Amino acid sequence: VLGVNLNNVKPEVQVPADLKSQQFSNEDDFPSPKLRFGKSISRGQLLGYRPGSEVTISSSNTSWFVGRGIPPAVPVKEDGSFEIECYTVAPLNTTLYISGISSPIDVFSLPGSEVEIIIDLPTCFMAHSRIRGKDYKGVPYVWFRGDYARLNTEILNNKVLNGIIEGEFFSDICGMTPLQYKKYCWKVLEKKRSEVEKNKGLGTMTRRI
Repeated sequence: VLGVNLNNVKPEVQVPADLKSQQFSNEDDFPSPKLRFGKSISRGQLLGYRPGSEVTISSSNTSWFVGRGIPPAVPVKEDGSFEIECYTVAPLNTTLYISGISSPIDVFSLPGSEVEIIIDLPTCFMAHSRIRGKDYKGVPYVWFRGDYARLNTEILNNKVLNGIIEGEFFSDICGMTPLQYKKYCWKVLEKKRSEVEKNKGLGTMTRRI
């Protein structure tokens, strides 16, 4: 089922050695905030992908030039590789959706940048399964190379950076006035900012974002 055997054994895939012990140098800060038209390229590789399987990839992004309808499907080649190109004039957030997986993958890029995403499919599905999920908690299955690899990795691995909608958010804001909602959001953001400042291992760009 979706590349996972029913005998409780996870198919083994060859994860590149450099990803297993990936180390990042401190990335430069963001470029000057001016509009610059260019193409953002996100190249991906699905490790353990089987041609003819029902695994599909779709994506959406924040580009001004692309509509926000149903996320379009991304063609996947027989070797499990795929590529997403988008013209943009500002920082771009591309969201990848894998069929059968509830948690999407966000990819940050800028005009002219190239990002590589490597996904271990069997581990990904195991980590999101109801039966084996707890056994794979914290096991990495997504890696980044290329531009902004450190930033994308830290965003992926630090939930504090994933916006304010989490936990009891919707029950907390029920019945609030607009002013109360504004104060609540600022309180949550200040709490998250404090958590980011305490994490000395985060890079410069991650702290700024």
